[in-house]
Amino acid sequence: MSDLKWDDDDGNEVIAETDLQKAEALLKYFSSVYVTEDDEVFEDLDNRVSDSFICMPAFNLCKEDVCIKLQKLMTNKSPGCDKLYPRVLFELKEVIAHSPFLIFKKSLEMGKLPSDWKLAEVTAIFKKTHRGN
Repeated sequence: MSDLKWDDDDGNEVIAETDLQKAEALLKYFSSVYVTEDDEVFEDLDNRVSDSFICMPAFNLCKEDVCIKLQKLMTNKSPGCDKLYPRVLFELKEVIAHSPFLIFKKSLEMGKLPSDWKLAEVTAIFKKTHRGN
């Protein structure tokens, strides 16, 4: 595996030797390529809607639909950022299906998503690469 290298503020190449230095290097890099945007300021889309605007067709959602989706979970996978294992959701699908059903139904009625659903936890994952030449 190769070393983690970056240029410091003075333009000198630095090699991370400790876990803390590696974490700081990754933090600095990701902070430089991502921006934080204000969620409250959006362009008014009403001015851009034309006659060709197509609405999503109405559909009925029921508790059984949620159960069917939970039945199809891959139970051998790792938990997501919610720290819930798919196996737990799969095994308890009949018990827990009503709560997500209510959330989905309300979200569709209001035409909005819960703010928590708009958050993401981004994690860098090392993938093996083939060494050429």
